[in-house]
Amino acid sequence: MAATEFRRFSSLPTEIRDIIWKAAVAPRIVHLDLVQDHTHMCSRVWSQTSVDEPEHMGFFDVDNQQEDAQFDNGPEPVSRFRCLSNVPPFFLICKESHLVAKKIYTKSFGTDYAAPSIWFNFDLDVLYMGHVIEDDSGPPDRTFLADDLGQDGKKVQNLALCNESYPEGGDWINIVLGTLGSVRTLTMVAAQNYDFYCNNLVFLDHSDVLESPEYSVHALEPEEYLHPLTWSSFFGLEREPDRRHLWQPSEWLWSQYPYFDAALLNMTADDTRIVPVWSKPELQYRPVTTFAERLDFLQRKEAHNRERDAERVRVTLTAEKYNSLELRVPWLTTFAALISMFCQARRIDEVDDVVFDARFQRLWISQDFQFVML
Repeated sequence: MAATEFRRFSSLPTEIRDIIWKAAVAPRIVHLDLVQDHTHMCSRVWSQTSVDEPEHMGFFDVDNQQEDAQFDNGPEPVSRFRCLSNVPPFFLICKESHLVAKKIYTKSFGTDYAAPSIWFNFDLDVLYMGHVIEDDSGPPDRTFLADDLGQDGKKVQNLALCNESYPEGGDWINIVLGTLGSVRTLTMVAAQNYDFYCNNLVFLDHSDVLESPEYSVHALEPEEYLHPLTWSSFFGLEREPDRRHLWQPSEWLWSQYPYFDAALLNMTADDTRIVPVWSKPELQYRPVTTFAERLDFLQRKEAHNRERDAERVRVTLTAEKYNSLELRVPWLTTFAALISMFCQARRIDEVDDVVFDARFQRLWISQDFQFVML
């Protein structure tokens, strides 16, 4: 039996199996959309009574009535929440996991017209709200507001907001956090890299797109640390106006616009003092993509690194009083190794006059590179 297999799970006591099921639960990004349904309207009533007069055009046959004689849409459309994310997998594995899942998740986010129907874990899951709907007829609209979440919104601890959906900046963030009231982690989502109606969303972590440490050059800006495949894989990041906010620490983000403005607006006055309406949550700024796209990127990144590590390039080493030395070396070659190769080839015993910056232990070599020792 392989080390990854365990076929005696069903033989374990029920209490232990429950602990294992609960330990396997992972946070999800639950992407909600508020849809409006028109109430069902009867368009035709059958009757045994014969109605032959031309002016009647059929007995209550709304579909065939003249346009100016047809009924309107009736009452206002009713709203309900729709989950764009997949159902938690524990509901689909087996009967036992289904029963455990019903203890972990609760049906939430009902409306005045629809019962709660979204399975949600308020301790783990991230509620993703506020995507922009493009409409050429006017300014962008949001799919729903924080008030629409009702009492369940007060229990949301992990919240994600689309950065493009909040042009009002700090004012709108202040309203959302004040309305919900219990948010502990706020993630601002960078430019979209997925279709609005896709499921299985995941956050793109810094470690996912970070260049391998051996290829990183300390003098470059932080965004230059990103792997070269990042920009072509997640094109939305190139047009992200707040790209410098990505993966930054929470305290630093709270000092930047518009989050600093939101914190200033987070005050209410009573008779004696000014108190905050909401507690400042942990703030993050990350891109979001699909699970499949993230997995595909990581696989291509690994293949790219293997190919790059195996590639050899030509370098020319030059020093005063010595002939130049041409070598073909791997991409990952340290300064120390280059100096050692040159000294061995030219039989140099001492390198006291060599200028060497110890910070740059790794060198990202390009074709026809010249390394000059002074």
